[in-house]
This record gives sequence, structure tokens and C-alpha cells, in this order.
Amino acid sequence: MNMKKMVSCLVAGSMLTMAVSAFAQIPETQVSTINNAAVVAFDGVNAHQSMNIEGDVYAGGQVKFDNAGENYLDGDIISSQEVSYQDEYSAILKDTNRKGVDKVEENMSKYLDAYYPDTYLTDDSVKPETPAYEDVEYTSAQGWVGVNAWSYPSLPTDENGYPYYTISENTSFDGLSVQGGKVVIDTTNGPVYVKVNQLSFSTANDKKGYIEVVGDNPAYLISQASGEAMVNVVDTGDGTFDFGTGDLKWIIVPSQWGDSWVSIGSTSANSMICADIYYDGEPQNLSFNAPTKGDIVLGSAPVSFGNTFTLEGDIYSYGTSKFDFDGKITGDIVTKAETVRFANSGQYADERVTGNVNAINATSYEVSCHMVGNTVTSAETFNIYGGGANIEGTVYAPKANVKIGTTSGNGINRGQLICNSLDIYGDGAVIWGHAGNTAADVTPVPSEEPTPEPTEEPTPAPTVTPGEEVDLQGLGYAYIFGYEPAIQRVDVTDEEGNVVDGKWVAEVKMAPDDAVTREQVAAMITRMVDQKYGTTDIVYPVTDNIAKHEGTWYVRGLAYLAQKGAFDGVDSVEIGAVTRGEVAKLLAYGLGLAKTGETEFTDIADSQYKSYIETVVAYGYMNGTSDTTFEPDKVMTRAEFCQMFNNVIGRTDMGLVAQDGTTVTPELYSIVDIDGHWAEDAMLKATSAYDDNGLIDTETRIANIRNVLDKYDSQTWY
Repeated sequence: MNMKKMVSCLVAGSMLTMAVSAFAQIPETQVSTINNAAVVAFDGVNAHQSMNIEGDVYAGGQVKFDNAGENYLDGDIISSQEVSYQDEYSAILKDTNRKGVDKVEENMSKYLDAYYPDTYLTDDSVKPETPAYEDVEYTSAQGWVGVNAWSYPSLPTDENGYPYYTISENTSFDGLSVQGGKVVIDTTNGPVYVKVNQLSFSTANDKKGYIEVVGDNPAYLISQASGEAMVNVVDTGDGTFDFGTGDLKWIIVPSQWGDSWVSIGSTSANSMICADIYYDGEPQNLSFNAPTKGDIVLGSAPVSFGNTFTLEGDIYSYGTSKFDFDGKITGDIVTKAETVRFANSGQYADERVTGNVNAINATSYEVSCHMVGNTVTSAETFNIYGGGANIEGTVYAPKANVKIGTTSGNGINRGQLICNSLDIYGDGAVIWGHAGNTAADVTPVPSEEPTPEPTEEPTPAPTVTPGEEVDLQGLGYAYIFGYEPAIQRVDVTDEEGNVVDGKWVAEVKMAPDDAVTREQVAAMITRMVDQKYGTTDIVYPVTDNIAKHEGTWYVRGLAYLAQKGAFDGVDSVEIGAVTRGEVAKLLAYGLGLAKTGETEFTDIADSQYKSYIETVVAYGYMNGTSDTTFEPDKVMTRAEFCQMFNNVIGRTDMGLVAQDGTTVTPELYSIVDIDGHWAEDAMLKATSAYDDNGLIDTETRIANIRNVLDKYDSQTWY
């Protein structure tokens, strides 16, 4: 594995009002001697029963196999002692299910020192500050105010028939009850603070109750947690409600009677809290249940997130007791808890945690759900188990005795695993050592006083320079692999239906109709340039306009295009979908194309990409959508990019015949979403590796779910 591809594990929240933070990182040191690691263990590795490891194993202690006949290992074992195959079943692994060799290395420190925990398990996170509210002066004081359709017909209604109550100045309430109506907080003239002793929201007459923030400034809602009762934001009807729209900050303060057990939200999966939430109380237990959109900042309370909870945002939890998560989140998590648990008992069977997790103070860490991002933790015990246990990112747990699979079920770790020791149990344990999660879109945020880190001195490319034309014709490498596959073990039966064996099946998605993105285009162009010219060791300077992408899997591609001039004059290069016109520009710069000519396209005269379109058309790399139209502003799909890029590398007219004479099909690569698609052949060619005779090496591609002929960054998925 190329260690430069390992991204920082945690990033700070994106809300402007929150303090930026720095976080512990996964090691970024370039370890030239480790380039295909699935497991890095400071001590030993014990493998029992059925497991599957894709990649090399580095162990400071001994590697042992017992009852391992159904095990599969595709990689070398480098350890301080001879590998022990302890029974006749393990001998089957050694003789038949094993690729790679065993190597004894007396000086394992040359491999392991780069991962040493004292370097990376430092806690420099900064808790986002709760907005100041104690000294606010309230210019209006109200008693108990109700906003609902039947009791207050005198209230104005909006275009949807909602009665509403407008607040445009700092106001305090004894109570605020909203049933089938809304509270409008108008921040046109500045921030507005609303203080409420008792707060209640619910649906009524098929109308939801909610807060709407209008204006360009934030609104601050300060409410009390109500003793042993819940913060009363519940859905009592058949409809839904959205608690808050716009820039709303909800500050929950401890009740004057003290907090014992506080529950925030609803048991209704249709309800939505739309606000940043801050709570510094110290109840015996704090629980969240309602779907939420915004960041959550919590104090010292132990916290649990129920199985109806979802979050579009980040969680900062500074309670030291427990962090119990059974919901779904599309952001990052920072927790100070000693006991961290990610459960799988709720209604969300798909990806539960798509961001990264920093559990720097944990002593115990447990996963039984699907997690996409990377993990950094100081935990000494780390268990991955259960049918839903699936970690796609890199796990950096250098103090942990990791167990994958238990009597409770199987477990999967698809990224690189760095640990103290490893025990693998049970049918279904998988370690698939690619470079961690690359799909999570995270942008590192600097600390308040960033300390510049030493960087490598950029080395100018010796063969590919600005202005030089790059010829990629004839390359046989695969350049696109699809998104992370779902792996499952399926039974193999005999003619009578009896289970006689099992095998691993990966379901790969190429997402042909998804938009191709700027970072994907940059990475694929640069990948092929590297392979043609052998420039993988070149360090391209990271210019100011791409600096925010430092540490991502795609920054090298952006840096290559930047030094070719593709982003000159662009203040900040963003990631995301690209149009046909911009793809023409990226190709023209990336390949140093100079030839041009006139076209018959009537829709490019006013396009900023006109000259680039004329250039790529002159080379025959791109065509119009008709004889007279190019549609420069149309977003290009991944399928369309493959069709085009096959032209660039001379693969359009290649066949789909394998070295054994068979025809390559989507099923052969376990691809599940291009069968019958108009670009089926184009995408199969894009994800295949061709030998010098124009035949496809399917054995290599199938065995690894990637292509080892693709020597450079072969395990980066996009």
C-alpha cells in the first residue's frame, strides 16, 4: 500500500460558528518497504477457521494458523518468527489456498517503527465552543405562547395554510408550544436569541410544527432540559415535523431542577431536527432519537444514539464514560469516551457511519455495523463481529488486541488494519488491505494556529513537462475499478442441494450513470501518465488553489494538472461533477495537446471551453452529441468518460477476448450494474488489463478484484 494515500482520520466540523480542530492522524509516512499491507501487527497474528486476507501481513510476533483449511491468503507474511501451521487443516491453507511466501525478518523495526503509536496517538482536538448566551439582553418577555391552527385563528397563515408567530428581537418565553404551525425567527437585522423555559413541538391537523429562520444571520434557541422528562420535541400525529430550517443553533441548558435522564428527539423516523445542537449538561444518561441535520456538540454526559437517529453533520462528544451509537451518520465523530460501541439493531441495514471516527481516549471499541470511514483509537480491545460488521476504511488501533469474528458472527475489515495483535475467528472474517476509504468526502480543516509541517521538496517531472504533448496510445492498464464492492460468502451446493463448499463473492458497482467528477478525471489522467512515463516518484507541487485537498487520494492528480496549467486563474479548485466542456479542458492541458481545428458545432461559440473542444475534437478524442452540437455544459457521466478515454488510450477498437479465448462479461468481474447498459463494452475495456497481444488477463483481475499489472496506486478505488 502506498502510505501517502492514507488520509487524516478526523476533520473538524464545517459549521462556521464552531471552533476548528486538529485531530490525531493515521500515519502518512512513506514506508518504501511496505506497499501492499493488509495487516500491520506489532505482536502476533492468530487465524482460526474461515477467513480471507487480501494483501501482505507484517507481524512483530509469530503468525499462527489452526483449523484454517478454508482460509485464503493472497499475500506475503513477513514476521519475526517462522509461520506456524498447527494442524492438518492449516496445511491445506499452506498447500492450496495460499498465494505469496513466508519471510522471517529479524529486524522488523524497519517495517513497524513508522506506525509507532506514540507518534500518532496524540490528542490535539479542540472542543467547538458553545455560542455565548448568558449575557444576552432580552428586549421582550412573553408568558406561555401557543401556535396552532384551532386555538389561534387570529394568527397569520403562510401560503401552505400554516399559522405562524414571528420573532424578530431577543425574546424570552415561559413556554412555547407549536402544534401544526411554525415559529418564524427573522434575523434580517442581526442575530436573534430566543429563550424558552418549556418547549413543545408536534403535528396537528396533518401539519407539522417547526421553526423557520429567515435572514442571513443565525438564530439561537436556548431551552431547558426538563429534569427526568425528554426535551419535548415529539411527533404526536401521523405527519412529520421539521424542527428548524435555516441557520438555527439550539443550545440546551441544564434544568433548574437538575438533569437525571434526558432524551432529545422523537421515536418517529419521519421527524427531523434541523439545527446545530449544543448541550453541556451532566445527566446520568443522554440519548438522541430523532433524525437531525446539523452538528452536535456535547459535554461530559454519557451518550447513546438510538436506532431511529440519523445525522447529517458531525458529532463532538466529550463525555468520558460511554458512546453508544445505533443510528446513522453522514459526518465525522469525535468522542472522548472510554467505551465506544457501534451497534446494528436498528432499521438502517446499509452504511451506518460514512465519516471518520476519532476515539483517541477509548479503552474498548466494538463494531457490529457498516462503517465507511477511517478509525483512529487508543483502545486496547477492538472487536469487529456480527453479520453487519463491515469497516471499509483504515483502522489505526496500535494498542489494540483486535478480534475479527466471534461466536456472535463474522466481521469484515476492508481497509488496512494496524494493531498490536490480531485474532481472527469464525466463518466470514475478511481483511482486504486496500488504502482505506476513498469515498468519504472529507476536507481537513487546520487548527486555530496551524503549524506548518515539513514537506517534500517538489521534484520536477523529468519527462512530462508543461507544453509537452503526452501520448497515451497503446497503454494496456486498467484505469477504473468501480466503487467498493460488497463481499459475501455464498454456499456451493451439489446436485441434491447439499452445501459442499463456500466461496467469496464481490458485487462491484461501476455506477455508469453517475457524474464523473473533477477529482476522478484528474486521478485517471495522472494514473495513465504515470504508467506510460514511469513518473510515480515525482512530487508535484501543491499550489495554493488546491491546498485544501492536501492528504486526499486525488490531490496528486490535481497537482499534476495544476503544474500543467489547467487551473491557472482559478482561486479555489473544487471537487465534484464536471461538464463535457471542462473535461475537454482537462484533457487538453493534461496531455499537452496543441493541434486544433474548426468544428461544425453551433453551441460552443460563447463557451469558455471553445478552444479546448476544438483541440480534443481535432485529435479524435471527443465527439459531439450530434453533427452540430457538443453540449459543453452537459455533465459527463462515468460511462461517457470511459467511452471517451478509451479513444485517448487507443482502446476503442480492442476486443473483449481473454487469454484463454473466452469473452469477458460483467459477471466475470462481479460487476452488477452494467449488464445491458449502452456502455457495457466500453466500461469492461476500461476496467480490463490487456497484454501485448491485445488479450485480457482475467486471472489477475479476478483473483485480486483489482489488477496487479496496474502497478501504480493499484488499490486506490474510484
